[in-house]
Amino acid sequence: MANVAMLDTPNGRKIRALEAVSEGHTFFCVSKGCAAKLYLCKEGTNSPYFSSFRKSDHAYDFCIDQKLSFHPDKIDERCFDLDKTIRRICYKVDNDIYNRAGKSSGGTVGTDRKIGINSAKGIYAMCEYVGCGNSYNGVPVDSIYLCGENKHLYNNALNGFCVVKAEYSRKVTKQPIIEFSFKVSSNKALKLAAIFQKEDDAWSFYNRIKKRENFKDLQYVIVSEWERDNSRIYDYKCQINKQSQIFFIYT
Repeated sequence: MANVAMLDTPNGRKIRALEAVSEGHTFFCVSKGCAAKLYLCKEGTNSPYFSSFRKSDHAYDFCIDQKLSFHPDKIDERCFDLDKTIRRICYKVDNDIYNRAGKSSGGTVGTDRKIGINSAKGIYAMCEYVGCGNSYNGVPVDSIYLCGENKHLYNNALNGFCVVKAEYSRKVTKQPIIEFSFKVSSNKALKLAAIFQKEDDAWSFYNRIKKRENFKDLQYVIVSEWERDNSRIYDYKCQINKQSQIFFIYT
C-alpha cells in the first residue's frame, strides 16, 4: 500500500491517492530507479491507496515498507495530540493509545478501536498523505513538515518540532553528529546537525545505512525539535534520542 505514486510514467509527476483518478491513467512506484506499476484501490472514498500488481516488480525492499503508508481507516484523526505525539516520538517510549475521548483505549490495528499516530514514520506518512496546505486535527501540516513543496514558507526559521526531509552530507569524525542539508533555493542550502546521545549511536545509524550502495543519494526524514545553532557551525540542530527519529525514504 502506498499513498503516493508517479503519474503515467516512472518519471512523471507525483500524485497523492486522494487526488488520483484511475480512468485513463497509469501509476508507478515513486522510488527512483523503480518502474513497478501500481493500481488505485478504494477510489472515491476517504481512504484510497495504491497497491502493487506484484511485490516482486519493485526494485528495492523499502518500496513496500508499510510503515511509510498512512491508513486513515485505521488511524483516528481525533486521537492526534501533537504534544503527546512529540513526547512519544522524541523523548520516551509511551505505548498509551488514546481513543476519541482522549483516554487510553488499548486500541490495536485489526479491531474496531482506532489508534493514534505513535511513531516518526507514522507522522511523516500522515504529512505526505494529508499534504501541504492542509490540516490534521487542527494542526497545519506546513507548521510541522518541511519539504521541497513548502520550503518557501519557512523563511529560514526552522524552530521547534518539525519533520524535515533532507539529504545526507556526512558523519562528523569523533563527534556524535551526522550532517544533513536542505536546499531552500538553487544556490542556498541549510546545514543541519542531527546530534545523537553518543557517538556509538551515530556510528550505528551510519553503519546501518551505508550497507545500501546508494545511501548518499536517498533522502532522509529527521523527526525532532529543532533550534538554531549558536556556534554557527550549522544553521539548525536537533537532538536524536532514538534512532527511529531518522530514516531514509524512496523519493
